[in-house]
Amino acid sequence: MNQSNKNIPTDLMKILYGSGHLSEPKLAELASICRGTIANQRTAIRGENEANESISKDDILSEMRLELL
Repeated sequence: MNQSNKNIPTDLMKILYGSGHLSEPKLAELASICRGTIANQRTAIRGENEANESISKDDILSEMRLELL
C-alpha cells in the first residue's frame, strides 16, 4: 500500500482506486481481508523499519568513533 501510494501517479491511482491514494479500507476490499489485518501489518513494518534505522544509526556512530581513535 505504501509503495503504491508513493510510486503510482495520482491520475492513475484515481483510475485504479477511485481516489488519489490507496487507503486501508480499499486495500482490504481488494484483497478480501479485514482492514485491521492491514493496520497490524503496517504497524509491524513501521516497527521493523524504526528498529533498522536505529541499528543503522548505531553502526554509523560506532564507525565514526573508531575513525576518531
